Amino acid sequence: PPDVRFTSDAAEVGAFLDACGVVGREAYRSMQVADLFYPLVFALFVASSLAMVISRLAPRRPSLLALAALPLVASAFDYVENACAWLALAVYPDSAATNSVLGLASAAKSATSWVAGILLLGTLGALAVVTLRRRVRPRAHEVEHASRGVR
Repeated sequence: PPDVRFTSDAAEVGAFLDACGVVGREAYRSMQVADLFYPLVFALFVASSLAMVISRLAPRRPSLLALAALPLVASAFDYVENACAWLALAVYPDSAATNSVLGLASAAKSATSWVAGILLLGTLGALAVVTLRRRVRPRAHEVEHASRGVR
C-alpha cells in the first residue's frame, strides 16, 4: 500500500488501487479504518516516553521537552496521509488531486517517526548510562573511604 512506503507518486497510488481489484480495495478501506486510532495511540506513547526520559535527563532544561512533540507531528502527517488514502478510495477509478500529497505525507511521516524513534532510543541509552554512573560512583566513593578508615 502507498501509505506503508516511504513515498509514492500519483501514478503509483492509481496503479496500486487498480491492482487491488474490488476485494483488495475493500480490504484497504478496512485497513484505513483501523488506521484511524493507531497514529494517535503510538504518538502519545512515544511522546510521553520521550517527555519522561527528557525530564529525567535534563530537569533544568524544560525547553527540551518540546522534542517530545515530534511523534505528534509524525501522527499529524500520518492523518494527512490517511485522509489522502480515503480520498483516493472515494474517487476511484478517477485520480484524486491529493494522490501526490499522499506520497509527500508518507515521506514526512516516515522521516519524523524515525527521528522520534532514534531520539527515544538515544535518550533511553543516555538515561541508562547516567543511572549506572550514579550507582557506581557512590560505591567507588565508599570503597575509597573504607580503605582510608573513614566512615
